[in-house]
Amino acid sequence: MENELPISRRFFKVMVPGFHAKLTIPPAFCLKLKGEKSEKGTLKHGKGTWNVGIGRSKNGVMWFDKGWEQFVQNYNLKIGDFAVFEHLGNMNFSVSLLDSTGCDKKFLMLEDGKQQVPSQVKSPECRIEKRKPEGDVLIHQYVKGSSEFTARIKEYNVRKRSPYLLLQRN
Repeated sequence: MENELPISRRFFKVMVPGFHAKLTIPPAFCLKLKGEKSEKGTLKHGKGTWNVGIGRSKNGVMWFDKGWEQFVQNYNLKIGDFAVFEHLGNMNFSVSLLDSTGCDKKFLMLEDGKQQVPSQVKSPECRIEKRKPEGDVLIHQYVKGSSEFTARIKEYNVRKRSPYLLLQRN
């Protein structure tokens, strides 16, 4: 008796050039879905639900199309981001979104508990200071009212296996 490994209910995709218009479902996962004939599906992330079209080729490959572009824009997906899809049945998927570092993409929460997606988040303000006469530039990036910031570690910050980042209090 042959033992077959069950195909997982989950798959992940890395956003690569061309992902904005449609996203192909992995062929091995399409085999699991071949009994599902629906041309429509849903993507659920956080408190949002998005209707998408399901395209199909003659050889059984499937992809998300109509509505996918709006999902991409709403969640500000970029090349290098990851999406983990969990099939809930009837072409409905729960989606987890990760940035290019493999961490959850961050979305601000409004007071009423709704997610504020990146397209609605205020752009960061930047303050640029020259730190040395040689022309090195330090960039501070922050969003007003937030306790988060972004800083870059340059090659000269990593010496003899002891990286450092100088943080200053305002």
